[in-house]
Amino acid sequence: MPYFPMFLNLREQPVIVVGGGSVARRKVLKLLPFGPRIRIISPRIAPELTALPAVETVCRAFCPEDLCPRPAMVVAATDDREVNHLVSRLCREQHIPVNVVDDPDACTFVFPALVQQGGFCAGISTGGASPTAAIYFKERIQGMLPDHLEELLSWLEDQRRELKRTVPEQTKRAGIFRRMFDACLELGRPLTQQERENCLNGFSEGSVAIVDAGNDWASELSVEGLRLVQQCQALVYDPAIDLALLESAPEAAQRLPLEDSPQVWPQQMAQMLKELAQSGLRTVWLERGGVPSDRALVRESLCSAGISCRIVPEDGSGQKTDGILSGVRVGAAGDAKTVEMLRMALEKMGAETCRLPLPAQKNDLEEAPESLPHMDYIFFSDAGAAEQFFHLYGTFRMETRCVCTGLDAAKALRMHTDRPVLVADENSISAIAKAIVRDAI
Repeated sequence: MPYFPMFLNLREQPVIVVGGGSVARRKVLKLLPFGPRIRIISPRIAPELTALPAVETVCRAFCPEDLCPRPAMVVAATDDREVNHLVSRLCREQHIPVNVVDDPDACTFVFPALVQQGGFCAGISTGGASPTAAIYFKERIQGMLPDHLEELLSWLEDQRRELKRTVPEQTKRAGIFRRMFDACLELGRPLTQQERENCLNGFSEGSVAIVDAGNDWASELSVEGLRLVQQCQALVYDPAIDLALLESAPEAAQRLPLEDSPQVWPQQMAQMLKELAQSGLRTVWLERGGVPSDRALVRESLCSAGISCRIVPEDGSGQKTDGILSGVRVGAAGDAKTVEMLRMALEKMGAETCRLPLPAQKNDLEEAPESLPHMDYIFFSDAGAAEQFFHLYGTFRMETRCVCTGLDAAKALRMHTDRPVLVADENSISAIAKAIVRDAI
């Protein structure tokens, strides 16, 4: 049975947790970021709970009078089934929301798998069918969230208040706010005053990306090139490219084939792209087998007209171009079949991959590396590979993301990093590879 998702304002609201062990602690730590007044009742309370400054602890058995005054919710987290059922029955009689740990039939609400970043909060529930599935989707959602989301939401909240004051027409206000939101996501930051004015005036600043479409196969497109195609509003292309690439563009994007692309002079090409960009469209030219000097001439012509234009990849090496990676560097730790399949899938999309040596002891290497080379993603085959990795390298860059096979590996990784961890299996390889391509920065 699915549960109805409902978000409660718990700030300064009374919440009772019956139980004082490790299970109660997990529930308390989930609730604390939402600002309730938590009261823990149990004959024995773990030191980790008594040390929390934001909770009240009552070291005795639960009694019915504890439900007066009426709390906002109650959590029964003892190891005594009879006590848990007593708490559940009393709460149901008084219509108080109650959660009984590991007993869905005694609950009137359940704790979802939570994804929280600033004001953003998502709860995932499978109706009690599979906690593992809920955790999996939680990790997928965490991996999809943009960086600096809290800052973006705070800025958008301020803009929403201002727009409600200055733009009375709801439909017009919604259109402006959507343009602001899209622009923030694309830029990864709040808008400047000029960018905000552009959104208010219904103007979207266009741009051009000249993307090398490869020779024969869609899989030859670089990771950054594919991301640009996925986000474009106009797609100019040579009909000789692998037309499977067109499926990656948004359905609403204009698709403009070049009838005689080898004979289109740079000046004519630049004029066409200029007109598209000046109409406010994010434009991608999928270029196949052209002369590098011609691409440079087109970019120079567009830049001189004040239009943002870049070539991807700049030199085919997967290095940074205008601050954005045109490829993904991926390391693989361990030999599991799933990890190898993920690595191969990413290589087909233009990622640069390598295997990371994982000796049992750091001194097993003749020259142990002082630090890990730059990696955007690292794949771990199991918990042992994760532990060996941190034993050898100590840590990794803050922006590195992790993919692993199995919950044991995920648990080992979370002991060493707060970064999102994706859990993969053979059925999710394609989805995770696409997510990495989409989120590559």
